Amino acid sequence: RTALISVVAIPLSLVAAAAILAWRGVTLDTMTVAGLVIALGEVVDDAIIDVENIQRRLAINAGSPSPRSRLAVVLEASLEVRSAVVYATLIVVLVFLPVYFMDGLSGAFFRPLAVAYVLAVGASLVVALTVTPALALMLLEPGAGAEVRVDGHTRSTADAGPLSRILRAWYRPIVERAVKRTRAAGAFFGILIAAAVGLVPILGEGFLPDFHETDFLMHWVGRPGTSVEEMDRITVRASKELRAIPGV
Repeated sequence: RTALISVVAIPLSLVAAAAILAWRGVTLDTMTVAGLVIALGEVVDDAIIDVENIQRRLAINAGSPSPRSRLAVVLEASLEVRSAVVYATLIVVLVFLPVYFMDGLSGAFFRPLAVAYVLAVGASLVVALTVTPALALMLLEPGAGAEVRVDGHTRSTADAGPLSRILRAWYRPIVERAVKRTRAAGAFFGILIAAAVGLVPILGEGFLPDFHETDFLMHWVGRPGTSVEEMDRITVRASKELRAIPGV
């Protein structure tokens, strides 16, 4: 259920940002998409932090001698992290503020990225303050995450789902073996890191991907002293000859 809330909140934030960009007449070019991708980390954080605190508060409330209503618990838990979420969002927005004051080619190049990033983060903040608590109130159970004693072991009722049990059954033995054999685990991950470093030279790199552009821009430079009329005549003739080529 907690995963479902995040699955709804994350794309909703990105779609909201894309909708605002479309409303402003901005197209999804490379830099705009890059801004949305960079903002994904902050969007994920906003989607998770509120759900985690609500789940924790519901667990505490379930074990309380006098439990309160779910609405009161969810509201209090959301308000508890509201200031942290808002201030964290403002900080990352201020980081991108200097980009808006860049002039020249750099400003024109990176400004769409900053706009997309700020819009995605802002939409994520709105979703975290409104949609996420509402979904948590509807989906999370009153005792979600409460710890109970089963066969002498402390377990959480949040792990009662079949998918969670399968994942824990697969994950727990791996962690136990890694903890018991720290040297072997360290050597294994050292080999993985070395293999990853060995792949770096063959990955290739580039500032931007290769674009499949169908436009061709040509600058015609004449000899110094050539008159404007002569330049017009030469460029018009060159244009006609180029357009006479099939496919142009």
